[in-house]
Amino acid sequence: PSGLAVPCLRDAHRKSVEEIAADVARLRRLAIDRRLSRDDAEGGTITLSNIGSVGLVSGLGIIQPNQTALVTVGKAVDGAMHVSVSADHRLVDGLTLAEFLAAFRQSVTNPGEG
Repeated sequence: PSGLAVPCLRDAHRKSVEEIAADVARLRRLAIDRRLSRDDAEGGTITLSNIGSVGLVSGLGIIQPNQTALVTVGKAVDGAMHVSVSADHRLVDGLTLAEFLAAFRQSVTNPGEG
């Protein structure tokens, strides 16, 4: 068993969707080949977990060490996608998480607005 690999996608907020897709493809290939460097895997703040890709609708996970939160995205059912957040409340409060989820919803349902 190889375990979970969680590479760090750097500066995603400054990149286009195409740039992010290219970075994800590169990091995925490195993870599959077990060639991720320490730099590839350190420095993240939030992990995004797509459990919908394996048919799950919802779930909660464990935050990676030295990170703030884990966002879990489930499979869409009847046009609705389940998204949950686990967070270290020593670093972020519930209101901030709720605002993050509202912004996430807005960006998914109305891309390019806001």
